[in-house]
This record gives sequence, structure tokens and C-alpha cells, in this order.
Amino acid sequence: MDFTWGFIVFFGLLVIPGIIFRKLYFFSEFSRQYGQENQVIKTIFLALIPGSVNAITGYFLFDYFFIDVDLGAVIDAYKDFSSDEMRYQSTEGTSLELMFKSKVLPFLGFIYSTAIILGVLSGRCVRYSNIDAKLKLLRFQNKWFYMFSGHHRKLPKFKSEGATDRRFLFTLADILVDTNSEPKLYSGIVLDYELQSKNCDELSKVILKNASRYSRNSGDTSRSVKSIPGNFLVVDCHNLININLTYVYGESTAFLKSRGPKLITGTVLMLQLILIPTVFFQVKFINWPFYTEFFEHHFITRFM
Repeated sequence: MDFTWGFIVFFGLLVIPGIIFRKLYFFSEFSRQYGQENQVIKTIFLALIPGSVNAITGYFLFDYFFIDVDLGAVIDAYKDFSSDEMRYQSTEGTSLELMFKSKVLPFLGFIYSTAIILGVLSGRCVRYSNIDAKLKLLRFQNKWFYMFSGHHRKLPKFKSEGATDRRFLFTLADILVDTNSEPKLYSGIVLDYELQSKNCDELSKVILKNASRYSRNSGDTSRSVKSIPGNFLVVDCHNLININLTYVYGESTAFLKSRGPKLITGTVLMLQLILIPTVFFQVKFINWPFYTEFFEHHFITRFM
């Protein structure tokens, strides 16, 4: 019985929240990095660190802002559950059902809410603050994001590339791929890309706008450029030979103006996300009448 309850607590408080944290940490272009290990033991091991941080953070926040947590009572309750002599009907004091609804369930809900919020915020804070560019430990494995989006300029190895104070506009790519007949060269503006499902370091496809191709002229070895009709060209990169990138920049004043609205919008969204727990868990320090009356309603009503 000890192993059973210990296993449930271990997974419920550490492993599952850690998995949720990591899943939400790798967002958008970096989502394929999650699950690359493909091993249950490795997945559990990688989830333990964020799961432990989340459990400790959630405990102190829940105890300080919402409901006092008595660790001694928690340990005693765990011992009672682990004992073979434990019987629900003969339990004295607070019933098991009431304890679960009033203390255990709110704490578990807060732990999982914390995992969701910290997972969403941490990944985006690391990316938008460019800490990942400065610290290799926090850098995402998707190197193509940095190369195609112009963020390579903030990497230590590419500081000599310059133009860090100018606005990045777009990337021109020359892609040479191998075919059954001969290699083919395509050029265009990079709009999007896909990574291989089993390896987030390798390209699967690149989507080009204003695409063109280089074809060999008959009778000589020279090549001519021919525009490819259509809005977008999807280049299959499974047989990629090499790729050449050219970056196009704009004026720095336009760059500064474009960052303002995005920064304000991102800050507001993050603050809203942080305040979500105050809708489900009553803060001890807020004694406003309307806030107290608000928590007299069912949690579904509060959510709506």
C-alpha cells in the first residue's frame, strides 16, 4: 500500500505537472522539441525538474495567498491512507470527503494551474527576452527559427553579422535539393517552414514566396532564372544539399515603432494569465465585499 500511494503522489504532484509544464514551454516553432526523447523513463526524468519547481512554487503561493497548508496534517493524512487499518467509516474528525473537497482538490487544482501558467509564461519570457540567445543552456534546439527569423544576430557566434539595431524584414533563400535527374536550385522569400517529425534539427519543407528556379540552358553550362507561377512554392528538403540565406533589413525607426504595440499586448495577456487563479481561489488579503460575495457562487458560475 505504501508503494501505491507513494506512486500516486509522485505522479500526481511532480511528474504530470512537469509534463504539462514542458509541453507548454515548447510553443509554436519549438513544439516539436517536446517529446523528442521518445522514452518513458527519460520523459519522466526530464519532467521531474520543472515538476519539482512547480510543486515548491505552488505550495508557497497557495499557502501565502490563498489557504494555509499544514504540512504536519498532510503527512499524518498520508500515513493514515497508507495504513492497512485505515477505514473511511471509522475515521474521526473531518470526513474524508469533506477534506478532499475543501483542501486536497483545491490544492491539486492550484498545482496544475501553476504548471499551466508557468509553462506558458516561462517559454515565452525566455524567447521574448532573448535570454535563450545569450545562454546556450536555455536555447531551443530549433536552429532554423533563429536563422530564418533574423534572431541569429543575437547569438554570440553571429554578432559580427551586424545590423542589430535595424528592423529585420525578411529572408531570401537559395535552396539546392537533389533529385533523381540532377540537383535543382530554388530561390524566394521564406514565409514558413516545417521540421522533420523525428528530428527537430532537420528541415522537412520550406515555403517560398515569389519563387523562381534556375534551369540549365541547352547547349551550354550556363543557367537562367525562371519565375514559378503561383502564390507559394513548397520545397521538399528531405534531399537538401545546401541552403544560402540573404537577410533584408529596414530602418531602425520603423523597427522601434513596431515593437511598442506588441510589447503592450504581450504584457497585458501575461498579466491576465497570472490573475486567472484569483477567480477560482480566494486571496486571503482581499476583503472587498463584492470579491467575497463572488466566491459564494459555484465555481462554474465564477468561471462563466
